[in-house]
Amino acid sequence: MKRLFDILSSFLGLFVLSPVFIFIMIWILFDSKGEIFFKQERVGLNGKLFKILKFRTMIPDAEKRDYKLLLVMILELLIVVNFCVKVN
Repeated sequence: MKRLFDILSSFLGLFVLSPVFIFIMIWILFDSKGEIFFKQERVGLNGKLFKILKFRTMIPDAEKRDYKLLLVMILELLIVVNFCVKVN
């Protein structure tokens, strides 16, 4: 019974939110280049792999640029820490 409730409520939620999803898809399409959806394989319970599909909210090749973004964040943090040390 619980499984049936979960499935029916999921379909109802998708139906009710579909206009919002369509709006988000159009917004992403016109706002930036690249795909609308972000696809990734993740590790779940007991090491079981599963695929996830969600709206893309970052630049298209963010996974490939991860180390560059990390370096920029570290440099910005060092600048802030350096400023705080000088002020005190």
